Parts: sequence; structure tokens; C-alpha cells
Amino acid sequence: MFEWEVLEEEKPLPELPPDEPGDRRSRRFWIALALVVLTFAALLAVFVRREMAQRREAMRADLEAFIRQEEQARAFGLRNQAARLIAAGVSWEWWVNYLNSFAQPGEEPRPRDVQVADMQFDGEGALVTLTVNGHKQLRYYRLVGQSWRRAMLPVERVWGTRRFAVEPLDGLNVIYRPPDRAFAQQVARDLPALYASLTEWPEQPRAAQIEFEPRDVAPPLIVAEEKRIVLNSPLLVPQDGLLSGEGAVRLALAAALLDQADGTDESALSLPLLNASRFLEAARTVVAMHWALSPEEQEQQLQAWQEGLGEWLSPFEAVVSLDPGQSAAVLIRRTDMAAYLTAEYIYQVHGPQTFAALVRRLPRADTWDDVFQDVLGRSRADLEREVAAFVADTARKPEKSGSRLAPTSPPSKPPLEVELLAFRSSRTLEALLGTEKTPIQIELPARRDPLYAENGPPVPAGCVGPHSRARLEGEWVVRNQRFQADRVVLTSARLPLVLQPLPPPPDTVGYVVRLDPFRPSAIVALREDGSLHPILELENAIHLRTLPRYGTPLRFVLTFFVPACSRYWVVVYSPREGVVAKWLTEAQAHAEGRAFFHTTWRAEAQDMLFFRSKPASGTWRYQVFRARPNVLVAEPVGWLPPGLLPIGWSAALDRIVALDLQADEPTVVLVASNLRPEKRIPLASTPSGLQLSPDGKFLAFLLSLRETKGAKDTLAVVDLATGTEVLRWSAPPGEGLGKPLWAPLPEANRLIVPAGPWPDAPTETLSSVQFHLFEVDARDGPHHFTFALPNTPPDIAALQNLAFCTRGRFMWQYENEEERPVIAGYDETTRLAFSATIPRRPAMSLVGCEE
Repeated sequence: MFEWEVLEEEKPLPELPPDEPGDRRSRRFWIALALVVLTFAALLAVFVRREMAQRREAMRADLEAFIRQEEQARAFGLRNQAARLIAAGVSWEWWVNYLNSFAQPGEEPRPRDVQVADMQFDGEGALVTLTVNGHKQLRYYRLVGQSWRRAMLPVERVWGTRRFAVEPLDGLNVIYRPPDRAFAQQVARDLPALYASLTEWPEQPRAAQIEFEPRDVAPPLIVAEEKRIVLNSPLLVPQDGLLSGEGAVRLALAAALLDQADGTDESALSLPLLNASRFLEAARTVVAMHWALSPEEQEQQLQAWQEGLGEWLSPFEAVVSLDPGQSAAVLIRRTDMAAYLTAEYIYQVHGPQTFAALVRRLPRADTWDDVFQDVLGRSRADLEREVAAFVADTARKPEKSGSRLAPTSPPSKPPLEVELLAFRSSRTLEALLGTEKTPIQIELPARRDPLYAENGPPVPAGCVGPHSRARLEGEWVVRNQRFQADRVVLTSARLPLVLQPLPPPPDTVGYVVRLDPFRPSAIVALREDGSLHPILELENAIHLRTLPRYGTPLRFVLTFFVPACSRYWVVVYSPREGVVAKWLTEAQAHAEGRAFFHTTWRAEAQDMLFFRSKPASGTWRYQVFRARPNVLVAEPVGWLPPGLLPIGWSAALDRIVALDLQADEPTVVLVASNLRPEKRIPLASTPSGLQLSPDGKFLAFLLSLRETKGAKDTLAVVDLATGTEVLRWSAPPGEGLGKPLWAPLPEANRLIVPAGPWPDAPTETLSSVQFHLFEVDARDGPHHFTFALPNTPPDIAALQNLAFCTRGRFMWQYENEEERPVIAGYDETTRLAFSATIPRRPAMSLVGCEE
């Protein structure tokens, strides 16, 4: 073994060289530089995260608005809008299924409460989890350009490829993928009860395999073969506002199994009984409903059948229409509803075993009396009378001894305040009474228009949306179930169009309007940092105008035609206040050429005048409507004389101000409340850019006094009370004027007038010329040069989007040297207070300031 000798030698350690001053400074420099870099990186990361979060929030808001527009189109059956709702590249099968998810023609829209629960963005689109009336659903949307579109859901990516199986009965397998695990296993647990209830039926179901396969927008039942039934995932079934996806799939499964159990197959078409196949279909549906649906969904389904039936119609007779105005499709649908309700009555009153005996008796009967006498002990006529009473009483749980209603507590006495849900026919209305959640049926008086405005004329049912409120006058026919109304008076009308505005951000400085031919227009808030925040998306059918700025806040008027009632809604909307007022017009012959092109807000009266245009004898005539506070239907006042173009309302003179287009010389006309011209004021020359002051005392306009093409170089102001011209001011030599703009109240006598080079001058000589803004006092006359705006291209049209705010502030829109749209804001000291670059496409137009 080796022996090691350890020697310890004492040696002094070498001395470290002393720090030089330069080395210390170098280390401090690099440490400081590293800290600066790290700080900058941290700030940059925070900024990037903030920008990404803001962008994601904006995308989420846009997508939520699009989803609500899509649901509105589906609920109202607007299939003509489907092309602009979907992305390119969908399959033909997907396209057909998507169209079939829209409400059918003539079908009453059901209320749909859509709530977005989750969004997962993947770079191309978003997987959205939402609820429709509380029922979960998955959808996929793709971002196309700057707008969202519905697209095919990537099923394999979401559901995966693995499949699992469970065997609820010997020889029967239920196959599913992981996202449908809970639903499929619950169905498997419930299937033995369904099979047990079918032991009295002619045959037992023969299916050996039940599969749940995800198919985006496909119906609940995909394939129904003898040994194999394929159903859609409940998360992908299009919902109609009535059944959940789970309920629709369970109902389809039960109906497919019952189709095998009744033993008739296609031979039902050759049964000797008239309408036997209709009753067999109803029998399957009723038994399936009691197994598949929750009690709440069963109530909803029964309610839908009653609404579709209307007055009683026998399901056992030939379908013959005695009403020439009733289509064959409507008549067949009503007969089907009667069959469903008859089957439901027999099932509830006589039980499942008797119901199965009745199904077994059908192939061996020659008449319906044979069937009902043998199985139920009564004639067909007696059964129909009982079912008709059952339907009329809207009974849900009849006593076992018969079809009479169980007594209920008496309701409150009329008149009653109710919340309107839907008009099921011209004579039947569904409503909620007080805090009750079960709808009541209201029988309406036999007149064309069942609704009346408060202290006003009748209002067609299609003009108002669900959840409007009304007062009923009449009496109860069936205790707490059916009300017979003598009069239904609207106390609070809701729009049939869904408007879901978002509040503007606190740092909003102005508003722009987005105009895009490929997506709905929108009112957009402009923030201090130059970003855009959409606050209200508008359907293409809605016309948008800005009301004259009499003060704060900024207000818009929205007009849209309602085909269901052939009338217009006129809505006053403020981003800060929401819907300020709304009015309904009288009946219109059609929408084309009947829109309201001129509107003016009468601030002192808190109402509005609006003018409907109509071509007449080579010119245009304008009908005047007066909309009063708390009065729903606008009052038609009459027609302006031919040739008069309304400019606005003069509060100071209590007159309509109009321009006479048929006079030999340009003339302004003051029109009294009886629509008769009272005063005519000749103008010196052909005017353009007519602008009425907010208080209605002055009229400003531009005059063309030169021969130069397009030149408008003179501002004139007329005092309407005296009819005299109080101001005439010409632009500096070589420059033209843009449209003048009045300051809002209380600074109503001041104008801002843009000036710049002639539009038809050579471009190369104008590249360095600046546009100007001039401040003009309408009463005193002298003009004041405000300041020179930044260099802009020689395009005087860029000066037209000018907004005059209060307290001497104003904003305007122009294009800079790179032809990028810019909005700038200035304060009373003429200093640049705000500047933002906005997108060039889609078009963005400045409409006003935020005060």
C-alpha cells in the first residue's frame, strides 16, 4: 500500500493589483447600461402586452357584436344576409345546413339571449363558447380583412380522433368523443328506461350502435339506419331559441328508436285511416318528448304547438282550407300541431300503456271511431271536444280523472301591466304577468291592429320587439291562464331591431363614422391616443345622420324601415345617453324613395321635425312629421308646397326654413306651423353650403361671384327676422372657402370658415400652400384670422369634415402629404391639442367632438 507524505509549505499569497480609476468607471458604466437596457426591455414588454390586450379586447367586442347580428338574422329568417355572414371556402353541405338554421318563412321569431362565455384566438380566427338562452354551444369565426365571418369549425382539432364506447344494454353500444363524454354517458344511463317503456309497442328498436359525431351546423339526426344511428354533438346543433342542443339531440334519438318500434316503416302511408301517418309521427314525437326533454323544455314544446295551432283544427279529417288567404303550408302545419296536441292529451290522461295499445290498433282499424271506441271508450267527436277544451285552457297537468283544469289562485284585477313576448297570430298574444315566469295567452279583439299607442293611434304588432310593456283592459276567461283583452295599450315599446351600444371610453375626444360596403356601418369613438373604439354597429338597412349641434352632447338620428309593419322607426341616439327618444311613423306604401332625408331636433321643445321625401311631377315634395315627447307615433302635419327643400327649424322664429327651388331667383321661405309660406327672402346669388344657426336667427351660405369653375369665395349671412343681409365677406385673393360651420349654443353667432387654394389650380404651384381657418362673427361682421393649418394636398374637399366644439375648440379631418387621413384638434389658443391618424379603408368620417 502506498504511503503518501503530505507536506505543508507556507508561502505568501500574491498581492492583487490595486483598482485603477478607469476600471471602476468602466464597470459602473456597463452596469448602468445593463440597467437601462433591462428597464427599456421591461417597459417595451409592458407596452406590447398592453397593446396586445387592447387589440384583443377590440377584437372581442367586434366579434360579440357580429355574433348578435348573426343571431338576429337567424331569428328573423333573413336568409338574404347569409352570404355576408360566412367566410369563403365552406362546403356545400355546410352552407345548406347553415341556411336551414334560419327561421322558416312566416315563423314567429323567438327571443334569444346570447351570451359569450369564452373566446380562444388562434391567429386566423376564434373558437367561441357561447350560450343561447342558457344552453352551451361552440362556433368558429374567421377574421376576413377587418371583419368577422362564420366559418367551418375545425372538428378534428377540437374533438380529437379518439373514440370511446359504453354498453348500456346487451348488444347496444354508445360511441362518443371526449368533449361529449358527460352527455353520452347520461344518455346511456337513460336508454334502459326508454326501452322498458316500449315493451307494449309492436316491436323493439333494432339499433346496435348509437354514435355521437361532431358535425358543425348539422341537424341533430345525421344517419338513421336499421342497426346504426348517428347523431350530432349537442354543442354544434343550431339552436332556435326553443330547445337546447342536448334536448334536440335526445329528441332526435328517441324519435329514431320509436320509428323502429312502431313496426309500420313505410307501410304507414298505406294505412286505411285518413291522416294515420300524421298521427303516428305525432305519437313518436310525444313519447320521445317525455323521455328526452326536461319538464321545462316539455312546457316550452307544448306552448309552441299551441301557438302554431291557433283555433282548433281536426287532425283526422282532410286538409281543406275555407280561408282563401291561408296558404296550404300554414294549414298543414296547423293540422300537424293539432295531431301533436291530441297525442299529448291521450298520453297525459290515459297513460303510456293505453297510448301503446292505440298505436297497435291503428293497422287493424277501418275508421277512427273504431280506434277510439275500442281503446279509449269514446267516439272521435267526443275525443276532439275534450282535446279542444284541453288546448283552449292551456292545461299542462290535467287531473287523472279527466281534462278539466286544476284550480289556481285568482290573478290581479284588470287593468294589468304585462311584458309582451310574441304575437302568435292576429288574435293571440303571449305575455308575462308581473313576476310570473309562465306566459299567459291573451285573446285580442277582432280588429286589424291589436295594439294602441298611449293616447295615440293603433300600432301593428310587427312594429315592436319582444319585452315591450303594455296595459291590458279586459277580463279573465280561464283563471290565470287566458285573458280576453278589449284593448292593449303600449306603455313602453322596444325596437324590433337589436341595438347593443357600448359605452365610449373616458378619454374619448371625438366621434367618427365608419362606412364600409362589406360590413355594417358603425359609430366609432376616437380616443386621445388616436385609437378607435367601436361603440355601435349598424345594419346596412339603417340610415345614420348627425343632428344639428345645438349644444352637448352629440346626437345621431337612426331611421330604418320595418317590412313587417310597413313603417319607419326614427331613433335619437347619443353615445353618452343611449337612446334618447324614438318614434314610429304612419304606414308607408313601400320603403324605396320614402326615407327621411331631413331631420332637425327642436331643442327647446325636446322633440323633432323630420321630412319624408317623395317624387312628384318632376320635382320633390316633403311631408312634415312632428314627434312629441312621450308620444310613440309621430304626427303627420302635412306636405310642404312643391319645390320647397327644408333646411331646418328656427327656434327663434318658430318657423320651418326652406329653399324654393322653383323660384326665378334663389329664395329662402319661412313656413308657418300650418305649412303655409309666410315670408320670402330673396338671395343675391345662387347659394351653396346653407347652414342655419342653432338658435335659428341667421342663415349662412356661400356665393359664387366669379366665373372661375368651382369657385366659392364669398360668405354671406342673412338675418331671417328682418330678411336683410348682415354680412358679406370675401376670401383672400386666390383662395376659396369651404362650407361654414356654426358654433353650438351658447356661442351660436360665431362661424368657422375654412379657406384654401382654388381646387382647379395647378398642383405643382400649391404644394406648399397652407389652408386657413377664419373665425367670423355673424352679428358684428369683422372676421378674424384663426391660424394656418398644416400643409395638406390641394384638395378643398378635405376641409369639409370640420367639427366646432364648445369653448372655442374644434376638430377637423384632412389628408397629409402621404395621403393618410388625419384628425386634428385645436383649443382656443390655436395650439395643436390632439392629432390621430385613422385608417383609409374603410372610410372614416369625422362627425363631432366629445365635450
